[in-house]
Amino acid sequence: MYDFRMSRSELLELIRSDAGAEKGKFFLKVAKKLLISNSFKLILNYRLGYFFQTRGNAWLCKLLKHRQIKRHSCQISYKAKIGKKISFPHPIAIVIGDGVQIADRVKIWQQVTIGSHGKAGTDLQYPKIGSGVRIFTGAVVIGDVQLGENSTVGALSLVTRDVAPNSTVAGAPAKPIR
Repeated sequence: MYDFRMSRSELLELIRSDAGAEKGKFFLKVAKKLLISNSFKLILNYRLGYFFQTRGNAWLCKLLKHRQIKRHSCQISYKAKIGKKISFPHPIAIVIGDGVQIADRVKIWQQVTIGSHGKAGTDLQYPKIGSGVRIFTGAVVIGDVQLGENSTVGALSLVTRDVAPNSTVAGAPAKPIR
């Protein structure tokens, strides 16, 4: 993870990491990813929005948010904290809330919602997702839960409790499976 205020060099390092580029091939890799990878375009939009939000540029954030929703039908908050090498294999209808924390190497499939429980009159609490986690199609992860490293959330699951590292959960509500 990174601090709230991000420098330009940190931004470029995260983009390099997302593109899978070594130092010498940075611009070529980024250009190639921009042409063919919707997943990269979505994470790049988030990175730029997060960067501009830390600098108080609300106008650019609104423009990027509009583009994110129009192109991908996704709503990823620029207040969420997302680590390196995140992947959206099918970036459609993904919602990630304000206080969500996502570590490195996480894969999130289409129609996934990650956010607070939204209960009125309470402090909003958001999920923390460990590195190497995979969240499959249509899953909902809400509230103050932690998904342990390398865990898997099955399709159409509702996660409202912590998930142990290296485990798989499925169902509504989600329960451990073999």
